[in-house]
Amino acid sequence: MAENHRRIALAPENNHPVQDMPKPGMALVAFRGVYKHFAIYIGKNDYGKDCVIHYNDNSTNGKGRVEPSTLEQFVSGCAWDIAYYKDEGIKKYSDYTDQVCRDSLVRAFACLGEEEYHIILNNCEHIASWCVTGISRSKQVEERIAQLLPYIKEAAERGWDMIKNSFKKNPVLTAAICVGVALFLAGCVSNYFRDNTRYP
Repeated sequence: MAENHRRIALAPENNHPVQDMPKPGMALVAFRGVYKHFAIYIGKNDYGKDCVIHYNDNSTNGKGRVEPSTLEQFVSGCAWDIAYYKDEGIKKYSDYTDQVCRDSLVRAFACLGEEEYHIILNNCEHIASWCVTGISRSKQVEERIAQLLPYIKEAAERGWDMIKNSFKKNPVLTAAICVGVALFLAGCVSNYFRDNTRYP
């Protein structure tokens, strides 16, 4: 692997030496400042370059596509390491068994060409998590939502007061708006908890 890739160990409890390179099927994480970018390592291409499958934010379609890239393109000069999923039992290097890696590769290749990127509902971390664990999840999103919950609660309380006052003035319009918002939110929730086997 190229020397300019700054590999770092996430934490001592991961229990793998920094020189241990990823196996095909392992998830990788690149630390890009305010966010983390995820991919599945797929091994070397015909030119001997290490490659990954990920939601490429530099895709030509302008909105992101799951496609292969070199590790160097994925890392983009940032620090990177193997990603772990402690809640799902992938806590250390040895938890990436041959079966886990095989399943991950099958899922990753099945995702190729997908263009359904959504920063909250279907981002690069959702794809990598699903490939490795079978569960589509983004801890980054969950953490941000948890940080925003107090503000959301306060906004909801103020919004409820506004709805009550508006309903007194124009009940039909207020009811129509509420139904529209409810349908939108139901769609968001349905997408978020969609079947994790959505890929072929």
